[in-house]
Amino acid sequence: MKIAIISAVPSRGMGYSENCLSKALAKLGHEVHVVTSKYNVYGNDPLYDETYREFLGPREMPLGSEVVDGYTVHRLDARLVSGYVDIRGLSAKVRELAPDIVHSLDIASLPTFKLAALKPFAGFKLFTETHHTMSVMRPYMRNPSGKWMKRAVYRLTRTFPSFLATLAVELCYAVTPDCGEVARRFYGVAASKIKFLSLGADIDMFHPLETEEERGSRRTIRAALGFGEDDIVCVYTGRFTNDKNPYLLAKAIEALAELEPRYKGLFIGDGAQRAEIARCRNTAIVPFMTHAKLAEYY
Repeated sequence: MKIAIISAVPSRGMGYSENCLSKALAKLGHEVHVVTSKYNVYGNDPLYDETYREFLGPREMPLGSEVVDGYTVHRLDARLVSGYVDIRGLSAKVRELAPDIVHSLDIASLPTFKLAALKPFAGFKLFTETHHTMSVMRPYMRNPSGKWMKRAVYRLTRTFPSFLATLAVELCYAVTPDCGEVARRFYGVAASKIKFLSLGADIDMFHPLETEEERGSRRTIRAALGFGEDDIVCVYTGRFTNDKNPYLLAKAIEALAELEPRYKGLFIGDGAQRAEIARCRNTAIVPFMTHAKLAEYY
């Protein structure tokens, strides 16, 4: 089967769906194509250079196609529209590939809207997903008495287009129950088209300790971080931004440590809250890393 996965902002070495799902599907024998933009992940973030550039490299990557882990990545030109990624030539590339299945990684996105418009004239089945949790929704949308003008604009520019797109979608996979609620309440996805499916893990990399070598690696890493063999380590991976608010976790670990000193926090990444997290007791911070390296720390 020929499968096209559409991602607005992917990056090599990251453990996101476009990398792991594509690799798994290719391993099963399918012909898999990832169609994406020139931007690296978070390339539409104004703080990209400050937060991600050192780890991921330039905001924009060269255009063209390459084979990675058994699947083909096609990077197309793109532009930012109010912070959202618009992939130029997406419809033409999908027509050229002629896939049986198209899977878009975000229900409320310009690429999904284009694919929904293309679907009646093409032979593919369209699937999508959503990772948008309630915590990152705009406060005025979560609050029923939020500012009516902002709510109306949101409904017009996000809810209504997403609702129209879902008419062409077979299923929308929600990675958590509240992602499903967001899809239903704010993106207009019919409950009958929402399927809950939690994120998976690459068990070739992420698994319980199996060898003495892995146990030795665990001891070495814990010692380097200042953690004991019996410490209870809470791990956060990702950007240290105010919307994610990992500082809240650091404060919780600090409070837990008052009752049980074995509680420690490991924060892997970078961002605006780094200094605040660093000031918390019982925490260690290490920079962003690829998911292959990340497995050692988990």
